[in-house]
Order: sequence, then structure tokens, then C-alpha cells
Amino acid sequence: MRDAAPGAGEVARVISTVYFACATDMPEPSAVSAALKGSPEMEAIQHELAAGYAHLMASALLPYSGLAPPALRLRCVGLLGAAEAIATELNGERTTGSEAVTALTGLIVGGLDAR
Repeated sequence: MRDAAPGAGEVARVISTVYFACATDMPEPSAVSAALKGSPEMEAIQHELAAGYAHLMASALLPYSGLAPPALRLRCVGLLGAAEAIATELNGERTTGSEAVTALTGLIVGGLDAR
């Protein structure tokens, strides 16, 4: 994030690129996610990780959004759900990395309620 050029589109592109780089390093996110939901302790850890990433996203995007911080954080939580769905498509080879990044970047920028 520190190396991203200023601007909502560039920050969103970096967020998207990093998310899918992680998703392709561990191509079983859906299976891992489902397994974690079977244990209350592991589900809590998964929730903490997702909340942390949503907070990171919201903090990086706040300068480009007209939303209040709690509203932006909630949108980021929703965007992570979309990112997980797109990652499933990517890992199933039904889309390319470039298409996945473009799609998530567009969703992020479109959800900013930019000034």
C-alpha cells in the first residue's frame, strides 16, 4: 500500500492484486473457509482475519470515500465476500488474474461513494 500511487483506482488495484496473489498461493480458500466454520474457535480466528483485512482496506480507501468510516468498513466486508467469490472463479480457471483484478477493482471504486 505504501508504494501505491495516490488515487482511488490505484489503491483499489493494489488491494485487488494482493488479495488474488494470496488466493492463488492457497487455492483452497473455500474449503478452508468451510472447515473453519465447523469450529467456533477457528471461526472466531477467521472472523478476526477478515475484520483486520476489512479495516486495512477501509483505512487505505478512506481518503477517497465520502462515506463515514463505519459505513466504509461495512462495504469493505461486503467487498471481501465478492473477492472470495471471484477467487473461486480464478482458482477454477473460469477467469484470468487480470480479469479478477479488474472486476474487484471496479467493485471497490464503485462502492466508494467517491467525492
